[in-house]
Amino acid sequence: MRDKNSTQANKFFSNIEDTQSSDYNPPILIGDNLKTPENIGSLLRLAGSIGCNSIYITDTDPEDVRLSKVKKTATTAFNKVDIIFTPTSDLIKKLKDSDYRLIGLETAEGSKNIFKSSIPKKVAIFIGNESHGLSTEIINNCNDIFYIPMPGIVKSLNVTNAAAVVLFEWYRQNH
Repeated sequence: MRDKNSTQANKFFSNIEDTQSSDYNPPILIGDNLKTPENIGSLLRLAGSIGCNSIYITDTDPEDVRLSKVKKTATTAFNKVDIIFTPTSDLIKKLKDSDYRLIGLETAEGSKNIFKSSIPKKVAIFIGNESHGLSTEIINNCNDIFYIPMPGIVKSLNVTNAAAVVLFEWYRQNH
């Protein structure tokens, strides 16, 4: 059944206008110190859906990640989107040297409502750890920190749900 649905989706998206053009530059997606392989797999799948060729996972030892669980959750994205494990400080330097705007998604003092803010086109998006959110190092290096407003009684989203909101809000604003 999954193959049939993938075929239907591929056919559908090949016939509509708002698909990826040759000058499309997707954002860079970074998971900070993620521990749950299912979340990494879901980020891979999400990254593939928005057009990323890779995701970065900072400050997580790849030996501690069960790739079989990542693969199961990522489905076809596992073989199409690379996972790059890297120290936070190395990645921040690389991104700043490449003129990326760094944004973090976090409920922190001074963060801005994502739906009332402009998300730059050339952007690297940091998504925080499942329990502790973004590290202080990342927050201190970001150009902007955004939050997702939550009118309900539950005031948090899963890492990948939050990433989906910010990625498709970036897409809506920039394409």
